[in-house]
Amino acid sequence: GGMGAYSPAPVMTDAVTRRALDEIVRPVLAEMARRGTPYSGVLFVGLMIEAGAPRLVEFNVRFGDPECQALMMRLGG
Repeated sequence: GGMGAYSPAPVMTDAVTRRALDEIVRPVLAEMARRGTPYSGVLFVGLMIEAGAPRLVEFNVRFGDPECQALMMRLGG
């Protein structure tokens, strides 16, 4: 866990988000499905942004803490 979180994070631009999805998240999910183990559920993608590019630090199959606290405040409903 970390010391705190805020959202939205200015470094997570639309372009960085697209790259993270296209280069990291979707390929991993596609490979899992290809191997017969499709994933369904919460997937926490821990990233570092280096020179405007997403770099994978970790995956967790749970909400991140304290990130979840900041994200839940953004959900409507």
